[in-house]
Amino acid sequence: MTSDYSLSTHPAIFVGRKPVAILIGSEIIPTPSWRKVYKEIMQYYVKDPVYHERLMDLRDKIAGRERVFISSKPDTMTCPLEICEDMYGEVQYGSQTLMHILTVRILTPINFDYSNIKIRLNNDRKKRYE
Repeated sequence: MTSDYSLSTHPAIFVGRKPVAILIGSEIIPTPSWRKVYKEIMQYYVKDPVYHERLMDLRDKIAGRERVFISSKPDTMTCPLEICEDMYGEVQYGSQTLMHILTVRILTPINFDYSNIKIRLNNDRKKRYE
């Protein structure tokens, strides 16, 4: 059984759950991992020339304590994921942190309304200590 959650939901809801798909308007995109969720959402925005330019302007500028979240080159990242040519996202994070970075540190600064994006999750939570 699955449930749909808005991307604007507090990211703690994603901990211990597996994504199944993202829903953008009437489009359903299969996403079997959190990295795939991140990549599909980022690639959705990159298609729009206005948001592509805004994302390109963020490269190498927004960072955590030790590494950038979006870069023009993968060699500065621990686990780079190619979004498009000359744009890589750091995805060496858990689900909660990755979704927080995506929404608060990347999408909010480019002024994109992501409230219409939903993430379909499997309702079975992973047990941490099996």
